[in-house]
Amino acid sequence: MESNYQIRRAELEDKDNIIRFVNLEWKKAQTLNDDKLFAYYFADSDKLNFVIAVKNNEIVATCGFIKAAGQDIWGSSWLIKKGEKPTLFFQLMKFFEEEGFTIWGLNPEPYTKELYRILGFEISKLNHFYKLFDKEEYKIATIREKQIRSNWSDRYKVIELHSEAILKEKINDAIFEKQKPKKSCDYMIKRYYRFPYPQYQYRVWAIETSKGIISTLFVTREQTVEGEKILRIVDIIGSENELTGIGKFFEEQGEMNDYEYIDCWCLGISDEVLESLGFVKCDNSVNIIPDRLEPLEKQNEEICFVYKNMPGVRGFRADGDMDRPNIWFKN
Repeated sequence: MESNYQIRRAELEDKDNIIRFVNLEWKKAQTLNDDKLFAYYFADSDKLNFVIAVKNNEIVATCGFIKAAGQDIWGSSWLIKKGEKPTLFFQLMKFFEEEGFTIWGLNPEPYTKELYRILGFEISKLNHFYKLFDKEEYKIATIREKQIRSNWSDRYKVIELHSEAILKEKINDAIFEKQKPKKSCDYMIKRYYRFPYPQYQYRVWAIETSKGIISTLFVTREQTVEGEKILRIVDIIGSENELTGIGKFFEEQGEMNDYEYIDCWCLGISDEVLESLGFVKCDNSVNIIPDRLEPLEKQNEEICFVYKNMPGVRGFRADGDMDRPNIWFKN
């Protein structure tokens, strides 16, 4: 007879046992073993953002989660102990549903992906777009077919929101209304202004129309690899239409900072909008635009996005725990 599981929200004192379980059943994940990242993603007052299954006083399954806004969360570290029944996954999922959470997923393990499918989740891939700048040599990308496309449109003004106070002053909550997963000013503040590693410096930009209306935000992060630089667009909030009127901003960023390219992983932004700005969709066959940069791995990647079928879904590289250090920085 199968033993009963106790499925519950994890407490602070469960931390060491959770880390030990994940290290043993999977690998030494940086999000758990790096104290700064663990506190940032999973500490929540007197609770942890983990649901665990316990049998005979031993953790036999975990599911971490990273908060978006409201009751929307990204799943992380779905693990079931070897020998336990895979149906335990469904019991964990039921716990989340009973608590009113809406779950989204990024790059699940293959066995978890199949379990998501059984539960009726959709699995798509983020599109990878890049805007290449003209250089004699590319050290980060591998360019076999150079496609340089320019757009100098300056219909709208781009302003940087340098601080949390400016974000709150400038941005109306209405900009977040159609975001799925849900996002908010508080989410933006934690995710981009208070990320615990200064090596990952995010910049939040707003597109302002001639009438002073802001209906679009986007977030960038510069990264240096082997002495060369790229710019990553890691999030887009609000209307996508205004992006077509700021081509000059991206052209100037490339020129001023000598970027090899600007890239953007996204789902739910129309191809036409990004292509109008001179971005090309990475098709995994001609050019290599690597995603793994710490250390540099010269290959094209896929990022899967898991969601319940609903209109207006969007996914980006900075969702969940995707855009984070993959090396341990010295404190």
